[in-house]
Amino acid sequence: MEEKQYEQHSVAKSILLHLIPGVPVIAGLFISALPVFSRILGIAVELRVLVGLTLSILITIVPIQLGILFYEGKKLNGKLSF
Repeated sequence: MEEKQYEQHSVAKSILLHLIPGVPVIAGLFISALPVFSRILGIAVELRVLVGLTLSILITIVPIQLGILFYEGKKLNGKLSF
């Protein structure tokens, strides 16, 4: 069986792959810090940042990281895979 040789990421690509998913989370935190956010969801003002962080992680990080994994898997294998 033939073993595939994979090339290593450059340092810049590794840094970008680690930082890109955090950008939407920061945007979600800024949105959740607005006073309107706690009124719309009916949560206490003290909890709005925690709820905003949790929601922005679920809404942004999970799909972005799965998308990156599927993209790299398709590039390597020719089909959607992890």
